[in-house]
Amino acid sequence: MNFRLFSHKHQLYTNSPFWPSNQRTTSEFALSPSGGILEIVRQAPYEDEDDFVVEHDSRNFVVEPWSGYFDSAGRKIYLGDILEMVVFDTKYQVIWRDGEFVLKDLTGQHIDLSIRNCSHHSITGNVHNVEYAD
Repeated sequence: MNFRLFSHKHQLYTNSPFWPSNQRTTSEFALSPSGGILEIVRQAPYEDEDDFVVEHDSRNFVVEPWSGYFDSAGRKIYLGDILEMVVFDTKYQVIWRDGEFVLKDLTGQHIDLSIRNCSHHSITGNVHNVEYAD
């Protein structure tokens, strides 16, 4: 599963250059079978230091899966993204409802849409109001 992680504690996404372990290392994240968040910290180019794994409490994170769709600029659309279509002055939030990703109308003027209708929309933010770059 392709996903991104938002940290409540740090108020940022884990791929951010400001993520604590990204200051002098690189990290990859995985979900453990028990539902925990595993951070694999790579020490390279520090050859004399070993990589290590940190297990984080999953309650401190929001796991946002990739919808499998892209916006009009070719960016991956994740759960929690805010999309806009300027031509029709529409604004939607990507949510999970009844087993599928849905574009929930945030203006109160339109109906909710299937995410299959997102190809003409652009990601303009996310529910956390924090920058994310894939």
